[in-house]
Amino acid sequence: MTESHAEERTKPFAALTALTLAMTVALLVWRTKLIVPVAVIAAIAVPWIAFSIFLRVKRDTWGREGKYLDLWSIPHFIGGVLLACFGIGFWLVLALTTWWECVESLCRIHEHKANRVMDVILATSAWALAQGAFDGNFPGW
Repeated sequence: MTESHAEERTKPFAALTALTLAMTVALLVWRTKLIVPVAVIAAIAVPWIAFSIFLRVKRDTWGREGKYLDLWSIPHFIGGVLLACFGIGFWLVLALTTWWECVESLCRIHEHKANRVMDVILATSAWALAQGAFDGNFPGW
């Protein structure tokens, strides 16, 4: 374990991850207007979850944080695509991705500030690209 990982608040991170997951599921149930078939969502979500777990487990090598972009940029981008597939509006995507970066910060997950900003930009940009490709509606909420 590196010094930066020793400072991580693992238990609060796990609790806030579970809370974020519950909030996201509730949001998806409440606001969902699928713009793609469920099979497409599953085909995107399963590798996304597996890759995210892999990066967390291998955080000293593959999952190492970069100054602007890193391999974690891929799950952030795909997360934006998934939220678009569920028909979630832009402002909710922005709020959710910003919340997640706050969770990481509160739990002392080491990350450059520019990388945190890029994570939000990647997720919201991916949302816009997926909206354009699949639906073209671009809902605000």
